Amino acid sequence: MRKGLQTLRVSFDEPRLTHFGGLVLIQRFCQRLHLRRRLQRSLALPQRRGDYLPADLILALLFAVIAGLCRLNKTDVLQYNGAFLSLLGLSQFPDQPTLRRFLKRLSSTTIRRWVRLHDQLRREAETQSLGYVIVAREYRGIKQRAQAARFQKLRHGWEVAEFHYTPTHWKKPHRFVVVRRPLPADPVEAKQLTLFRDRRYAYHVLVTNLELTPWRVWRFYCPRATIQKDIRELLYDLPLGKIPTDDWLANVAFFQLVLFAYDLAHWFKRLCLPPAYLHATLETLRTDLLVVPARLVRRGGRNVLHLPRDYHHRALFEAALRNVSQLRLGRKT
Repeated sequence: MRKGLQTLRVSFDEPRLTHFGGLVLIQRFCQRLHLRRRLQRSLALPQRRGDYLPADLILALLFAVIAGLCRLNKTDVLQYNGAFLSLLGLSQFPDQPTLRRFLKRLSSTTIRRWVRLHDQLRREAETQSLGYVIVAREYRGIKQRAQAARFQKLRHGWEVAEFHYTPTHWKKPHRFVVVRRPLPADPVEAKQLTLFRDRRYAYHVLVTNLELTPWRVWRFYCPRATIQKDIRELLYDLPLGKIPTDDWLANVAFFQLVLFAYDLAHWFKRLCLPPAYLHATLETLRTDLLVVPARLVRRGGRNVLHLPRDYHHRALFEAALRNVSQLRLGRKT
């Protein structure tokens, strides 16, 4: 039987180690979004000489949340993480008081500008040849066309139809899918239906760009009709339930930051990872890709990130890095 280590010398002189080597994927993804520049323009705040830039503080918080450091008092570990700081372009990670003061400096106007940027990025992510199915709003024109559509009967009593329509303020026609079901005989059960109804049917109306039959569009949508899984992920994999300050507006800013981090991770999965990861949780993403020990070195004038030799997800990591580098998402503004 082999013996374990008999002697050991400990050294504290390695400046470029990180426990979060895989965050280079998120950092590169944010670069393709031109996120630092966009944040800096959206969060124009007065600052003193030597202060951190607002964009740097937001990125620091986003990366920390995505990495799994769900409380501000847990981010101190990043002050000793040289490779992580290099990814951010910082010489030192901001301490807890700095992060809390920054959140408290954000006005409601600044937070609204940040939300608008978030919405803009979300729209851009949805235009990358991605399929979508969204519940249509119950505008009068949509309801009238839904009820007047030519329906096809299905074996279980439900019916499906589709139509194309350009609602007010929309730039082009969109495809709408209608699914209707007979109202239940039990008036109590019928009253529980939250869809719009006529005397005989309750209606679901969806808008989509998928080239599937109406019933398959509905079946595609059904597993996504509940948000319990998303809420659990926001609560347990992200710090949605962890209030960082005693200031209401600062906590609103932190809430928006958590939602932003959630969407960044989701866009990365959809745009850069294989289909098997589409519904993977953020915790799975951390385990497989983000929380990977690494060492950053400078060699021949180039930065080289050394990952473990027997890294199980090497092919996935390399493919994700290629996909990020080829991504064309977002405009320089």
